[in-house]
Amino acid sequence: QVGVQLKTVGEAFTEFTEILGQPVNALYKNMVTDIVGSTHLTVVSARFKRDAVWSLGIISALELLLKNYPEKDFQGKIQSALFECIGLDEAEGRAEAE
Repeated sequence: QVGVQLKTVGEAFTEFTEILGQPVNALYKNMVTDIVGSTHLTVVSARFKRDAVWSLGIISALELLLKNYPEKDFQGKIQSALFECIGLDEAEGRAEAE
């Protein structure tokens, strides 16, 4: 849509960091930064339409990439912060992925 104000990747990452409330482990920081940026760019595309395949893909990818994260309870917080900062409902995405 013409004239729609979109967040920049930097703004999306700032929002992600604020929602998360604590820093990402140094070993995972670059990967998480890339995921937030690329997911943000995907979602703001005018052609993007969330569907079951996309939802399953993002959830499966996040679970695989974060499965060895040192703080186990923090994995879910990262996933939730990502969904929130890109403006998608995590519960809907998870239900759709089923």
